[in-house]
Amino acid sequence: MFGLSESEFIFYTAKDYFEQGFEILKTAHPIEFKFGETTTWKLCVPITLLSFSLEIVLKSFIPTIPKNLSPKQKHDLSILYNLIEPSIQTDIESHFETCDRYNKPFFNIVLASKDAPRKPRKEGFTAREKITYSLERCNDSFTKFRYLYEWESPSLYEFDFNTMLRLTHACLAVKAKELNISY
Repeated sequence: MFGLSESEFIFYTAKDYFEQGFEILKTAHPIEFKFGETTTWKLCVPITLLSFSLEIVLKSFIPTIPKNLSPKQKHDLSILYNLIEPSIQTDIESHFETCDRYNKPFFNIVLASKDAPRKPRKEGFTAREKITYSLERCNDSFTKFRYLYEWESPSLYEFDFNTMLRLTHACLAVKAKELNISY
């Protein structure tokens, strides 16, 4: 495709969605950002781009997506991550722990009804636990934010910008190494 192998094309596409999402996030989510302001909606675009980037790069590690997955499950970040070979997960988690390139001070976005049960935050997560915890909460963020107009008010939904940025970067770094691409 366009002079690239399919794997390279997928990598550069995921990388571009990631970088564009991050650039938009930096302008839409300044440190002094407060929810309830008239600009809260601006977070939908970076969440959509970042989620799609992660979905693409996760799928690039899976040789064949199982046919028994429903259309919704094929976008589920948690399911996709669990389909990756354990050795590749270990490489991703190692990069996640050691690289601080995208370790930025963004807060989590939490959309919740007043009576939604909240789980207490736990300290001392391992990389795997932090990734799993975030993926379970952000599992369908691409679909949710792409089709936001169809979304009914959630009882609880959380998007962890910091973990998702670091995880996507770690996946891209591992894929770049696999493809022998400088990243």
